[in-house]
Amino acid sequence: MLPGVRGLPERGGTVTTYNPVSTENAREYLNDIDYSESAEAALAGTDGAVVVTEVTNSRPPTRSSA
Repeated sequence: MLPGVRGLPERGGTVTTYNPVSTENAREYLNDIDYSESAEAALAGTDGAVVVTEVTNSRPPTRSSA
């Protein structure tokens, strides 16, 4: 987990991730975060976001006008 978000769950924050490649592997190591089925779902209702990727088929989600 990124150093800046590591302590958020202990301080009452929620960390949600979307990883199209290795979610199942991540679940083995990171059990104090939530996992989403899409990038859009991971961003729903957030106050902030960090996008880190090496995956070439990932695109930033589009912001809805709703």
